[in-house]
Amino acid sequence: MDYYFILGRENKISQKEIESVLAGFGVGFGPSCHCKTEGRGNLSEKIALSQAPRNDLAISILADDVLEIKLNADTKKVADLINILGGTIKIFQKVASNLENIDNVLAGSPKGKIILGISNYSKSKIDSFRIALKIKKRLSKKRKVRVIAGKDNDRLSSAQSFQYKLDREGVELGFFDDPSRPAPVSAACLAVGLGWAEPRRKPRRSPSPDGRAEAGGIGQLVAVQNIDEWSCRDYGKPRSDARSGMTPPKLARAMVNIALGQARSMNHELRIMNESHNSEFSIHNSCLVVDPFCGSGNILIEGLVLGLDVIGSDISEKAVFDTKANLEWLLHESGIMNHESWTKTHNSEFSIHNSIFQADTTKYDYGKIDRDFIIVSEPYLGQPRKSKLELEDEEDIEDIEGLYLDFLQNLKLTADSLQLKAICIIFPLYELKNGKKLSIFEHCIDKIEKIGYTLICPPLTYGRDYQIVKREIVLLKLKSQKSKVKNQTSKSKIFS
Repeated sequence: MDYYFILGRENKISQKEIESVLAGFGVGFGPSCHCKTEGRGNLSEKIALSQAPRNDLAISILADDVLEIKLNADTKKVADLINILGGTIKIFQKVASNLENIDNVLAGSPKGKIILGISNYSKSKIDSFRIALKIKKRLSKKRKVRVIAGKDNDRLSSAQSFQYKLDREGVELGFFDDPSRPAPVSAACLAVGLGWAEPRRKPRRSPSPDGRAEAGGIGQLVAVQNIDEWSCRDYGKPRSDARSGMTPPKLARAMVNIALGQARSMNHELRIMNESHNSEFSIHNSCLVVDPFCGSGNILIEGLVLGLDVIGSDISEKAVFDTKANLEWLLHESGIMNHESWTKTHNSEFSIHNSIFQADTTKYDYGKIDRDFIIVSEPYLGQPRKSKLELEDEEDIEDIEGLYLDFLQNLKLTADSLQLKAICIIFPLYELKNGKKLSIFEHCIDKIEKIGYTLICPPLTYGRDYQIVKREIVLLKLKSQKSKVKNQTSKSKIFS
């Protein structure tokens, strides 16, 4: 079965997140595969994946923001991935190769009036709204159709798709290219069935046996992000502190998923959470999510929403207070989760009071953690800046670099390398007045490797063009070392 995943603005991070989540379900990229996303010239690049015997999966990059995934899985389960992924905004299932076959698709839509939208994710210019009107006219004698127009008659936003419930009560069709054909050919062929559009040039391949041109594909929307829930967690929580930095919720979710992808021995399961969570499914994974620079708690919130146990610390008393308040809000007031039902399916020893505490992460004993865990965190990125940095601003840079190195050194000395599965951490990336960029990670990578860490994949950049301080998402692994002997009489449990 073919599915199309529509990615958000930070598409490289979204691609890595999808790879990691699929790895958690027993599917992973082969060791010789490279996901090149620098530009749209990689349209036809095919990426083979290693896979468990029960899975049949391959990925094609159709565009920077579109992946085609071939997966032998139930459509409902694939659609449920939208509740796990932070960087994927829509999921389509391929239902046809051209519009001649679209009547059968619409026949399966909910009875009554059809709310119809069409989104063009191909690289050709197609008037999606005009095609929708043609379909409306074609069906006018059978059913009433209301057409929803996207921006510039091109594609619907995720907000429109969610608002009109097009994944459940309406129909959204997406036009997609065939990665093995020139974009203008495959996209134009989609409209041939309506008789008003012709391919710009003859296809390089022969037509299908029945004489009709085949296109990349038409997908039907099966899942869209719940923008209300994301907005609620972003803006509805009671405590925030812009000066100390706040990891955006979707980035926080993606980072948790990326780190979990390294815990390959702990395969995920989708489990029903109807009583304790508004989303039907969440991840079941025994890894603990640890954020040693918890700030306002955004990373911990996303860990809890995924169904994971979490602990957090911060050297700031205010940050600890803010995080506790936000987690209390999440579990008791937000309407997103039900604390009483949630605790029945999670560690009975978990409590916000014991799991969020004040600590200096450069001195904390991570050997107290007595289970597999991942570290996901955004440390201090420096003072908020209104202008680009001068090269002379080295004192602040040295302080920030020192914080990272001291933390990583202490983590290496105190943590059990067999239990610490991965570290997904944000480093600051500064814009300089001379037009260059200053990467704190690149500045100290040799020291980080000398301490005992391995870089798992190249850093991923997060940030808008105008931002002076961007984020670099770095995925590290502690090199194997002899597991520390646990002294059960002297060590206190993390949840005690």
